[in-house]
Amino acid sequence: EVLSTLFKGVHYEIMVETVPGTSVTVDMRVIRNHEMTSENGKEKINALAQAITTVNNYLEKSEDYASENSTLETNKALLATEEKHKIQLEQQWTIAKQELLELENQYKGKQDLCDHITELQTLFKKEQTCPLCGSTVNGLHTEMILKEAVQEAKRLKETAQKKHDELQQKYVQTQANIVQLQTVYTNSIQKLAQKKKTLDKTVLQATEQTIPFGINYKTEDAISLLTNMLESLKLQNQKDEQIQKEANTKREQLSQAESVLTKIKTDIDSIRKTYQTLQENILRLNTQDAHQKGLAEQTEKDIQSIRKE
Repeated sequence: EVLSTLFKGVHYEIMVETVPGTSVTVDMRVIRNHEMTSENGKEKINALAQAITTVNNYLEKSEDYASENSTLETNKALLATEEKHKIQLEQQWTIAKQELLELENQYKGKQDLCDHITELQTLFKKEQTCPLCGSTVNGLHTEMILKEAVQEAKRLKETAQKKHDELQQKYVQTQANIVQLQTVYTNSIQKLAQKKKTLDKTVLQATEQTIPFGINYKTEDAISLLTNMLESLKLQNQKDEQIQKEANTKREQLSQAESVLTKIKTDIDSIRKTYQTLQENILRLNTQDAHQKGLAEQTEKDIQSIRKE
């Protein structure tokens, strides 16, 4: 027993009861290029309404896919920029390491020289003769200059150290940013793949449901065309229903008139039969009267004959 039939544009979805309490759903696809809808057009109206819903769904999914794809490209660009920034920082950090190492060596060398001079001061006194060259020691005039050079070397080393630490911190932060962006980019790829899968399914549905109406769902006016067809079909269906309603009314009136006519015919037949019966009774009575009259006349003759005798 067929429980329900639903037309979905290019196929029917029919629910059939196999045994009491058990049913199965069967898809029956349209394989011929002709109308496969009911006479009142309700199936076609339902198919058009479903097609409009599906095309709207396609447009929505298409926008979602485009938005996600744009997000993916943005994340890809951000990741590429950050990776490029990482390479630049790595180069700058390497240079800063070399500069820091050089300045540390310069500072150490000047500090060692200053310490050596300080040690010499403890060995020589003013006006003392140098045991190596024989010169008279009048004071180490370069001491102040060396101390200033050591302080300058220390300042440069500390500046280089600060620059090195800042670049190191930026490099570490950039690496963390890259890891985060890679995660976001990977998630975007997965989301885009899922949205592509959903979009492909919607495209298939839109294709199946708009083909019977000769409309390309990808065109900008697809919705308006389908809507116009739906409204036109609804209007035509309303007219058809009104005509059908009027026809049913006329048919009912005709049926009632036929019933009255049949009753009249029945009454006429009954009257005719009654009339025929009356005629037969009258004829029978007339025959009886004639017979009695004949008997009376014969009797009268017999009486007269007897009197004559």
